Amino acid sequence: VSELKQLEKNIKDIMCYQAGYTELKNYSFVSGEIIEKLNKDQSDYIELKNPKAQDKPYLRRELIENLVEKTEQNLEQRESIALFETGKVFRKEQSGEYLTHKKEEQLPQQNLHFSAVFSKQSTDTTFFEIKSALEQVAERLNIELTYNKKNIDSEVYHPGRYGEIYTSGKMIGCITELHPLAQKEFDFEQRVAFFEIDLNKLLETKTEQEVYQKFSDYPAVTRDIAFVVDQEIEHKKLKQIIEQAKLVESVDLFDVYQGENIPEDKKNMAYHLTYRAEDRTLDSKEIDQIQQKIKQKLQEKFHAELRE
Repeated sequence: VSELKQLEKNIKDIMCYQAGYTELKNYSFVSGEIIEKLNKDQSDYIELKNPKAQDKPYLRRELIENLVEKTEQNLEQRESIALFETGKVFRKEQSGEYLTHKKEEQLPQQNLHFSAVFSKQSTDTTFFEIKSALEQVAERLNIELTYNKKNIDSEVYHPGRYGEIYTSGKMIGCITELHPLAQKEFDFEQRVAFFEIDLNKLLETKTEQEVYQKFSDYPAVTRDIAFVVDQEIEHKKLKQIIEQAKLVESVDLFDVYQGENIPEDKKNMAYHLTYRAEDRTLDSKEIDQIQQKIKQKLQEKFHAELRE
């Protein structure tokens, strides 16, 4: 198995078994209608002379093109979706592999991408939810990601919620929400967040020291924790403190609330904590003790007010 295929398999395991996302397997074809709704130029796409489906004659340039179509179909029946896909994308302006060993003619670039989409009714934490899934993957793969917030002129990506994703100084993708205009095109009544990463570029940055962490054979235990902190305290700092606790496998932000019953300069933060041991099944008493230590740390460090 190639390194790229192994990386893809590991990502699928994490997204399915830890992050709780559903994998999609789409064909590489997209319709002119989807391209138009995303306000993209059809001339940038490779058009097939004899497409399998007459209504989808183009090869995708990004996975989000297929994912947003599935989002459109699923949100008609569900209040929330959490979907992901891995697959090739096709860029005719970038050179890929040679057609023959003579190296006379090159195919278009066909890099392997990884993308996910999240949407849920009545929540303002859509962006945090999708970022949490990405960070779970990065943590498992021992990859450090950084984000460069960027204001972009686009009718696809939200101008105030767009970030470039970097690792080892190299840009490998982006994370964002759909622009309100794009949401309107698809009749989405709620926020839709997604990320997309080029796995070929990611693999180039990985070193021999970066080892995939295998899953434990013992069950995980999940607990929730909620507290009120000053508005300016960042999620990243809170998460770092929680992650320092013994046996904490993952920390996922699922709610941020400001409003009724919360002081104006404060916010309520709520997290899912996952605990797991590599050598045994955890009992409630042990988890209670760790959870209590986390609460004490948050109170000491950030003057957090715990909520039941």
